Amino acid sequence: MLSPDQIRVRRRADRLFLQPLEGAARTRALELASDIVGVLETSLGASEEDVRQELSFLPHAASEAKLVAGLIKVALDASDFELGSELDAASLRQNVFSRASEVRASLEDSGILSREAIFADVSRELELEPSVLEAALFSDLKGAAELTKRPDLSGPALVAAYEVASLQGILLRATELILDIEGIDSVRVRAFFRQLKFRELLFSLEDLEQGGHRVTVSGPLSVFGPKTRYGLRLALLIPAIAALGVVKCAALLRWGTEKRALRFEWLSTTNESGSSAGIELAPLRAELEQLSLSPAFIGSGWVMAPTERLFSVPGLGVCVPDVVCRRAGSAEVYLELLGYWSRDAVFRRVEWAQKLPDSRFIFLVPSRLRVSEAILPEHIEARLHIFKATPNARRLVQELEALGACA
Repeated sequence: MLSPDQIRVRRRADRLFLQPLEGAARTRALELASDIVGVLETSLGASEEDVRQELSFLPHAASEAKLVAGLIKVALDASDFELGSELDAASLRQNVFSRASEVRASLEDSGILSREAIFADVSRELELEPSVLEAALFSDLKGAAELTKRPDLSGPALVAAYEVASLQGILLRATELILDIEGIDSVRVRAFFRQLKFRELLFSLEDLEQGGHRVTVSGPLSVFGPKTRYGLRLALLIPAIAALGVVKCAALLRWGTEKRALRFEWLSTTNESGSSAGIELAPLRAELEQLSLSPAFIGSGWVMAPTERLFSVPGLGVCVPDVVCRRAGSAEVYLELLGYWSRDAVFRRVEWAQKLPDSRFIFLVPSRLRVSEAILPEHIEARLHIFKATPNARRLVQELEALGACA
């Protein structure tokens, strides 16, 4: 992705706008992208330094400098560079410089230090060809790596990737995302929330009066004020947002050296058919994965599986469990891990549980959030599982037994 100083933006009052590539500007961007791809196609085997120098010679107007730099950055990020030699360059330099120092010390006042002789001596000792030694001597330095694979991008694909990288670059300075989703596909939304939880981001989901849903996303420390430290995690959500369909998006930013509060808006759309097939889910968080593989859990007969269910609670938003636990003859029990959430989130889960009497939940809560299991009324079909380092598998099984028997 691009850094904020590489992005073509303009500011108006408290709004930030990404300059679109339209009309003649897009045509020119496609021409430049094709030129960049062409240079990389003919530069396989060249050093990174030589490739960058060749790309710097591409003719362009001064007003296009930022566009060209961004396209090159995206193209090089999608390329593979590898060291041209497997030899230890640092060790080779030590051998060559040590040998040169020894020879210099033994020379008479009129003697001349021969570079070729030094390389010949060290090459014999190491059983290498002098040309191989010389080529490998500085192969570990920046810019010496060789281009082994060009980006698998056409000119239009490079421009499209540049536009995504520009959007992600803006979100590097985001403190919060606000997403208005027109429709709701449970599979796609589940995949999106799995991404949020995997990246340890906080979120809330509420119904909109005009239809659809609003998702607000921020980081755990946002309760203490706007923080840009989660900008990278927010930027990495762009593919997951695109998979949701039509989404009206807004990002609250801290922009520039002054960290000025700005708002950036865009419309995210996808050209997909709308099918949920092939949607990639983020992996479960480590704590849940560890629980599912523990001997105590495996031996209990319970099975932990992904769930597509969303529980809408009027006035409280939507409850999104992480997994569902199933066992033959027992009721289903839903688990949600609150490992990085705030203390207030636990109390909201208690309210949810009271409004969802027909659903069984276990909320896994770290002890650092300083809550008691007693805050959940006994008559509610839900449990708070308080843990210190990791959830206790044996105790979890007991809680599953108790809730699963309440059919």
